[in-house]
Amino acid sequence: MINKELLLEKPPLGKRFVAYFLDLLLVLVSTIALYFVVLYAVFGAGFNYIFNQYYVNERYEEYGLNIPYETNYEPFEKVLQKFYFDEFKDEIIEDFKKDGKDYSIEYIYNVVVLGLPEKPTPTNYDNSLYHYVQNSDGTYNVNVLGVKSEGSGEFYERSMADLFYAAYEDLPNLLSKYDEQFAKSLSENSIYEMISRVISLFITSTVFFIVVPLINKNGSTLFEKQKKIGYVNKKDYFALKSRKVPLRRLILFIFPLLGMAFFNGYTFVILVILPVFLDPLAVILSKRNANFFELICSATCCDLELTEIFKNEEEFEKFSNEEKISDKNYLNNLKNVDSIAVNEGENNEKK
Repeated sequence: MINKELLLEKPPLGKRFVAYFLDLLLVLVSTIALYFVVLYAVFGAGFNYIFNQYYVNERYEEYGLNIPYETNYEPFEKVLQKFYFDEFKDEIIEDFKKDGKDYSIEYIYNVVVLGLPEKPTPTNYDNSLYHYVQNSDGTYNVNVLGVKSEGSGEFYERSMADLFYAAYEDLPNLLSKYDEQFAKSLSENSIYEMISRVISLFITSTVFFIVVPLINKNGSTLFEKQKKIGYVNKKDYFALKSRKVPLRRLILFIFPLLGMAFFNGYTFVILVILPVFLDPLAVILSKRNANFFELICSATCCDLELTEIFKNEEEFEKFSNEEKISDKNYLNNLKNVDSIAVNEGENNEKK
């Protein structure tokens, strides 16, 4: 009886990694393309995404919320003063009165928002985080601030541009608070974008990691088929059970799907980027170079060019019998060749 395991040849790691990352690249490109299709064709046309985006951009332009960082703080100061002294003065004062604080808008702007001392003198050190830097001639440089290190009495310098830009970056939150349409547009579009990301990744991962492997033999993805890589059941080394194929997408994309739903810098790195490298890491570290799919689904990877894969025991028995017949014929031929050689030797001796 032929040992089925002896017929199994593992593909080189290089081929596996190339196929793996090419498949991921294909999914990534397809997901991005499909994301814009879903977002604009579905939510843009029927759910006001385009109108909301237009309204948000219009408000950003109106209130000057698109200024990039620069060392000149005056553009930021101008926008901040427009917000606090012109656009939302009454609303801001009313909010502070609700907390039992009767502050003027000047006090709120200088002390609460910017954290500046009320006067540029060193007597304010104990009551304010910031103080103006004093020049050697006794005057104060109001363009540069000193910042008190927490837990110590020492100061380090911080530019006015940094100070005003930090307050300026918070203005979209302030606008959301006082402009209901702006807040509604941001919230709705955030939901539309989240749903579009999840739908797009779900569709592309399903197509390339379920549909394609089910169509191809041996659970191969598009690039695994091109690289002649397939999978068999680890228990009996027969062809991979079709019910195991869908598990591959769940293993690879359950965390990225969550990362796409809760989309920010941290979740993108932890739930989208890191899982991509866990599968190759498992291949390198596991004893039999098995990825998560192989480990969890009791499967094993094989080189389709060098491996005979059987669907069931009957197919294997048929192959096994053919191999025995082939070996027997081969041995008989060797005997015939040997007898012919002996006869020819005897004839030569007689001559």
